[in-house]
Amino acid sequence: MHPDIEAAVEEMYAAFARPRPRAIDACTVCCFTEKELRTLVETPLRELTAEQLWEYAFSALLTAGDENDLRYFWPRIVELSARGELGVDLEIVFEKPRRGEWRTWPQREQDAIERFARAQMADLARREYDFDEVDGWVCGFGRLFEDVMPLLEPLLEPTRAATVNLFGLYSYNARRAARGTLSNSFWDEGSENERRIAAWLCSDPVGEALGRYYAEYAPD
Repeated sequence: MHPDIEAAVEEMYAAFARPRPRAIDACTVCCFTEKELRTLVETPLRELTAEQLWEYAFSALLTAGDENDLRYFWPRIVELSARGELGVDLEIVFEKPRRGEWRTWPQREQDAIERFARAQMADLARREYDFDEVDGWVCGFGRLFEDVMPLLEPLLEPTRAATVNLFGLYSYNARRAARGTLSNSFWDEGSENERRIAAWLCSDPVGEALGRYYAEYAPD
């Protein structure tokens, strides 16, 4: 991870620091075993592995736990997601705080989430990602934030990484964007962020950046 992302993750741990839950109320019919639930609360937070945490990250606030449990596990979930280790769709992970009404949480926790999002999206101007990962981060944050558009600004920076990542996002969504929608099936129907991004992908600034891609970076 880039140092800025690592620093944002560390702030997440500090902002969300709290005693571990004594137990997790969760479905033990088909989702969890009692042993798995004990492991979640008995293992130190930073030592939880992706294998141990992925089912909770998928099921949180649906068939597992409550908002307080989510806030305890959240820094580790974010860290494993940023490292590409968790194995749960980013669109699912970053919709969880919205389910937990995160805009009612303490300001430091809200600020930590915003700082991480800015740091992660800034990385799109530094490192080339697979197109589906770019789309996953955009949609994940689009399901979390009321207005995701400020987070897309790094994709317009004049770097090779930004231009290649923007091309990946555009090429995945271009056919639908012209009709005001996007290709990712995780978008909520009628989402304002989906509409905004679709319009942005058809805008002049994006067209200029894509022209730079074809002129400088497109494979021969």
